[in-house]
Amino acid sequence: MNEVLKEIEFLMDDVEKIYIGKGDHCRCGCGGEYYNNNVAVDKAKIQRAVKKFLKLTSERDVISIKDYILEMNVSKNGERDWVYTIYLNEDKYKIESTNKG
Repeated sequence: MNEVLKEIEFLMDDVEKIYIGKGDHCRCGCGGEYYNNNVAVDKAKIQRAVKKFLKLTSERDVISIKDYILEMNVSKNGERDWVYTIYLNEDKYKIESTNKG
């Protein structure tokens, strides 16, 4: 079940990859682009995306798809058609959500 997060804290080094693309679409890569933190040419794109993601957290809901996957709708019109999805190091992150006791 997807949950809206109360707060977000993570280290840039713990971002494994980011998906930027259509939200209501498969994640094979045909609806957007993946950027991997272990690929030198992708690091700048990831840093810009994370900076924007964190800046928008006060204005928009951040959804936890799993404890280590965060997603935010970045569409200007509010529809769920363009998202940033951040994949954190799965072994390090358990994120507190609003629906947990």
